[in-house]
Amino acid sequence: MVVLSLCHVASTSAAATGPQAVDPFVQNQRLGRGVNIIGYDPLWRSRDQARFKTGYFRMLKDAGFTNVRINLHPFRRMEQGNDYALPASWWETLDWATSNALQSGLMVILDLHEFGAMGTDPEVNKPRFLAFWRQVSERLRAAPDRVLFEILNEPSRKLSAAMWNEYLAKALAIIRKTNPTRTVIIGPAGYNSIGQLRELKLPEDDRNIIVTVHYYSPMDSRVRYLAFVVGAMERRGWSWAYWQFDSDFLLYDVRNEKWIEPVRDALVGRASSGSRAGDRGTGGAAAR
Repeated sequence: MVVLSLCHVASTSAAATGPQAVDPFVQNQRLGRGVNIIGYDPLWRSRDQARFKTGYFRMLKDAGFTNVRINLHPFRRMEQGNDYALPASWWETLDWATSNALQSGLMVILDLHEFGAMGTDPEVNKPRFLAFWRQVSERLRAAPDRVLFEILNEPSRKLSAAMWNEYLAKALAIIRKTNPTRTVIIGPAGYNSIGQLRELKLPEDDRNIIVTVHYYSPMDSRVRYLAFVVGAMERRGWSWAYWQFDSDFLLYDVRNEKWIEPVRDALVGRASSGSRAGDRGTGGAAAR
């Protein structure tokens, strides 16, 4: 899967708290080439079981990547009886990932990846959804502008376009209370389908938003396909993030500590030409 990001509109307002505003067109250029990480890594249960190692952040930077999209699945740790408060161990893992990515020179997208739960029962999960953004936006209110929030990966199924417009507006309002100039990423319903962009309703008075769309199509040669798609994105100045580091659609073989070289080279191996991509599969795979 490739995540394509394009800018909504530019921001000129100054931040009351947290980092100063950065034009989202500039943010999009800074994001550049990304990869999704640690969504299904056992490190969320125990750091002793982690597949992703601290040194991988620098390895990704050295390979030519410029951002990581950290996939977050917090709902299973949020209980109504505890006012949906996330536990300290979860925050420790998030802090570890965010700080090491930043120290390695990577930009960070914090992606709420609970599209399964939200698509299955949006009304039941709405309190968790909003409670998550209350906690994250408060905790990261002073984070540098290189940290971006993505409100929800691939709203879909029972989370209709009309319902999604309502939910995203509520979440964005929560974020803006503590992060008035934070760059926020939002995509349309239908699994962030490019075909549903017309249904996406964004606030007219918020100019610090990047719109993301997901594009799925299979071709005979996935590598050639990705090279074409990524090249087309970069010629248009779009940033992107590849799905994903070490799970399905493998970029790095953790067991043998080596890159899947055709994938890596297709994505970042020809940086000077502005045309790269790659993976054993990108088109046609649903993010999970």
